[in-house]
Amino acid sequence: MESQQKPQTTGISSKKVEEVEEISWINIELKNLVCAHVRFGTDCNCIRGAVRRRLSASHSFTLNPNRSKTPVESIMNLNNFQVAEPRPMPVFVLADVSGSMTGEKIQTLNSALREMISSLRTVQDLRGKIEVAVITFGASVTVVSELTAVDDLEIPELAAAGSTRMGAALDCIRDMIERDAMIPARAFTPTVILVSDGIPTDLPKEIKQKVESGEAKREDLLGWPALKALHISTRAGKTVRLAMGIGEDADFDILQAFVNTPGVPVIRAQDSRGIERFFNWVTMSIASRSVSRNPNLPVLTGLDQFADGELVL
Repeated sequence: MESQQKPQTTGISSKKVEEVEEISWINIELKNLVCAHVRFGTDCNCIRGAVRRRLSASHSFTLNPNRSKTPVESIMNLNNFQVAEPRPMPVFVLADVSGSMTGEKIQTLNSALREMISSLRTVQDLRGKIEVAVITFGASVTVVSELTAVDDLEIPELAAAGSTRMGAALDCIRDMIERDAMIPARAFTPTVILVSDGIPTDLPKEIKQKVESGEAKREDLLGWPALKALHISTRAGKTVRLAMGIGEDADFDILQAFVNTPGVPVIRAQDSRGIERFFNWVTMSIASRSVSRNPNLPVLTGLDQFADGELVL
């Protein structure tokens, strides 16, 4: 009778193999539980309890307070288990509410902002939480809403009146971004969205004259103190900047100087549908950034929804 062939040994004990299998199993369980924490707000104590219950149910060992830790528990260190807080992803909206925005423009802006907030609430990401601030500029600059998590944000109806103090609004947003108390160092790069339908009324006299005569060059506009200070600021200068001009009276040269990023267009909106498309594009860009490999870089997805004449480069 032929002798049976002995199985080959690998030098790894069966006990060690079981331990490795247990570790692989619990890693999968941990990932599922962490996703539940981020998506549904489960706290860390609940996660620890769930992991312990699942470990207790395992056929290979039983948890009790009087025995030594298993290899799996030692690796997991359940009592010290922490779920990292998502990093803030700040979004600032600079909205022109000057007198020229009355009527359909301001009505559409209000509805488009509400739709953007509603859409951003549906974005689920393990790494970042979207926060939005709204600043308006007309005869004065008003912080309508400080940075607030989108789930908690309620924006009042915006009303249009007065002049176009864009320079003061740029100073305001720069100050907000540079404040550590408002944006922690661990936050992702902020997005700043500028919407306007006209020429700023607080331009320096010499720049205003060139703008009105059509002689202003890019370097003139980049030398505008409010814009220059934004671009050279330590943190505000690194922001992802997006802009929309509404109607024929919008100054697209100034909006391009604001963006000042190769390949990033200013959007030209001629009517309410154009305003809605812009905010839809902004929503897609922010949502795509939140799940991209590097959320600190702009993501220009969805530009194909615009006609060539609506993209100003």
